Amino acid sequence: MQETREFILIVERLTRAYGLLPNLAATEAVKFSKNRFRAENWIGNTTENWKKRVRKDKRTGRAILVNKAILKRDIHKIYVGPDRAIIGTTKLSAPYAKAHNEGFSGKVNVKEHKRRRFKKVEETYTSKTGKEKKRTSKQVDESGGNIIVKSYSKKMKLPKRQFMGVSPVLDNIIQRSITAALIKAIKK
Repeated sequence: MQETREFILIVERLTRAYGLLPNLAATEAVKFSKNRFRAENWIGNTTENWKKRVRKDKRTGRAILVNKAILKRDIHKIYVGPDRAIIGTTKLSAPYAKAHNEGFSGKVNVKEHKRRRFKKVEETYTSKTGKEKKRTSKQVDESGGNIIVKSYSKKMKLPKRQFMGVSPVLDNIIQRSITAALIKAIKK
């Protein structure tokens, strides 16, 4: 009689744990995808390192695909159901996410926009030591107003820097976390 009660309790705990497994898998997948930004690689059957930046500018030392981390923060659980879980990005960053994840080569249309006109102004100022010095600074040119740039198209080529997708390593991580959750439910 005691063994039957214990068995029923184990079955109830396993049933509860079974309902939480898709959410657990989705959480692991989101963590794995966000970690790709830190490691700057994709781990599939082989490890593919992301192609380095070509431009040499002030962003040289910073992580690739991370400016304000909008794309990285946008990876989240889209749907979690009883039998499956889907992770992805929102409509806001989806076009960019797809282009970076799969790579892109083609024409891009740039809409008409305004660009501010700047002018260099030479200023005279007094330093702390009391000497007069000159410096040049950029200021918005009020007389010229804004420049209207007409719409145009340009060729773009983005290298593939995958951060979401099917990965055997991710499958192993999910399998281990599910096994641990089920063992915990049995031993409780």
